[in-house]
Parts: sequence; C-alpha cells; structure tokens
Amino acid sequence: MPILELQPLNKRDYQVRLGHTEADTDLASNSQSTVLRMSVEQMFSVNFYLESERIACLRFESLSSLNNLELNPIYKLREESLDHPLVAADAAPLRLAAIEHYLAYTNGKLVGHDKLISPAQAADQSL
Repeated sequence: MPILELQPLNKRDYQVRLGHTEADTDLASNSQSTVLRMSVEQMFSVNFYLESERIACLRFESLSSLNNLELNPIYKLREESLDHPLVAADAAPLRLAAIEHYLAYTNGKLVGHDKLISPAQAADQSL
C-alpha cells in the first residue's frame, strides 16, 4: 500500500497512513487504510509500528564524530528490515520516508551510492 499521509506527532514520531488511491479501481474499497507509527529510537534506529508490534526498521551507523557540534553528522544505512507483508510491496517509499525523517531528526547527512544525501535531497527523492 502506498503512503497516503505523513503526519508529525512530535520531533521523534510520525504517523504514516498507508492505503489505496482512487486510481486503484479494482479494489473493493478505496477507503481502506492502515496507520503505522514511525519513530526514531536509540539514536540510530527508525522503527515502524503497527499498534505496538514493530514490523519494520532501518538502522544507521555514524561515520563521523557526534561530539563536534559545528559539523553535521554523517551516517550510513547499516541494516534494514522491510519484509513484513504489510510493507514489503511498498518498501522503497517507506525507506525514503524513514531516511528523510532520520536526517531531519539528526540534522545529518547520509552516505549512499558514493554520494552524500542531505535532508533536502531525501525529501526531493521521496516525493
């Protein structure tokens, strides 16, 4: 199911509404949606929850010192688990939403595919 809405709850948590769009005409009901909570936890993880069950996560690793407040931290995506049946089909948009949220939360940059991705670039890629 694609992401229909990202709603900030606080700096750390977002509500993610997944559902079908009006273009999905072969579905019985276009109003079906699932609500997940996306949360930054333990400084290096972004987890997705369905009610209280963790169904997906991304883990990051710091590549720079977190003690230097003058420089934005640099991270890399160390591990991801987006294989739960509810999110597996649309893992790419959820991955980008989690990366965007994490970079905004940490004011950091992500090393990936031989380039740095800033929060603004992550936002451009997710929309």
